[in-house]
Amino acid sequence: MPWIIRSLLFIGVPLAAMNWYVGRRCVQAFSSRLGVPPSRVRAVLLPVAVFANLLPIAAIVAFSIGGRDALQAFSGENHLVDILLVYPFWTWLVVLVQLFLCIAVWDIGRSLIALALRGRRELWKVRTHTFVVYAAAIVAVYSVVRLVSDSTTVRVVRVDVRIPREFSGLDGVKIVHVSDVQGDGRTDEVKIAQFVELCNSLKPDIALNSGDQVTSGEKYIASTARLLGELKPVHGHFAAVGDHDIFSSKTKMLTAMRDNGIVVEDDTSILLSVRDVPVWLSMVTYTYPQKPDSVKLERIFNAPDSTFRILLIHQPAERVIDMTEKAGYHLALAGHTHGGGIAFGLPGIGVLSPASFESKYVSGVYHAGHMTVNVTNGLGFTLAPIRFQAPLDVTLLTLRAER
Repeated sequence: MPWIIRSLLFIGVPLAAMNWYVGRRCVQAFSSRLGVPPSRVRAVLLPVAVFANLLPIAAIVAFSIGGRDALQAFSGENHLVDILLVYPFWTWLVVLVQLFLCIAVWDIGRSLIALALRGRRELWKVRTHTFVVYAAAIVAVYSVVRLVSDSTTVRVVRVDVRIPREFSGLDGVKIVHVSDVQGDGRTDEVKIAQFVELCNSLKPDIALNSGDQVTSGEKYIASTARLLGELKPVHGHFAAVGDHDIFSSKTKMLTAMRDNGIVVEDDTSILLSVRDVPVWLSMVTYTYPQKPDSVKLERIFNAPDSTFRILLIHQPAERVIDMTEKAGYHLALAGHTHGGGIAFGLPGIGVLSPASFESKYVSGVYHAGHMTVNVTNGLGFTLAPIRFQAPLDVTLLTLRAER
């Protein structure tokens, strides 16, 4: 069974439970506050909910009739399918989960208060209906506005990285960190060209790319590599191999990238000279289909003395991060997580995404011992063609020598 079908079915089970719970609360609340029968509220909400949840059913039917080729329509190749099925499903999912969290927290608090104030249950029932009505309106507006903003606007994250005084020659060196460009029908040539133009405007000394240049298939390999080749830092553009680079065609991706002047290596370290300072750059292929063992990693991390050491990797695997920190590396750069892609939670309280269960390095800057770790959110999409509380970004790291 294709991964897109498995993923949608996996999401569908808890989503069905949330639809029932949130739908029931909304019917009760709107019926009470608007003074109309529950059946009238249900007659409005039910068709909307059914329409918004048609994507998994349509994908299964398409696969049953046309096989894997039919699923291409759900991967950005058909804009009508996106408008009618894909975007409504994911937008509904975001609003539903956020509203579920708000109502669940309220219900838990209300239950605790009801135990203490048994005589005021009716009052809290009315307040609950009022809360649900206002929460539904606020969550819907916030979620849609945030979703559109995070999915369409590329932010520049600027980070100063402290480095040992012995590498003071690198003071002020600017590294543009990109990842997960995911060239496809949604992240098209226009978007990638604008992204590259933005990166060039930062005037980087080095460009480091954490992989996943396309989403799937071979259709977008040549065009994506050509556009990425227009990123022109002073000391070169270097890339690691990502999961989707392997899923599409690793050999063709490597060839296309190299033909466009991008240095992309597979489990290899190279020695660079940046402002006459030796820099040991390790490009590690750590993906679902390919992971180096500890022996290979030790060989890759066997850096010469007195070198500034950088790890460039796709997945921010804690095992590899720990090994590089112990090997004396100064900087580790990864992507893969999309910043969580869709990160749920209550603003001001905290957010959580599926990527949080895979690695503690999800988005932004971390410190592993003396080593700085940066995980960039990247540009593109995979299963969900949206971002929520995990905006598109590119990171500009500026090295600052300790004084």
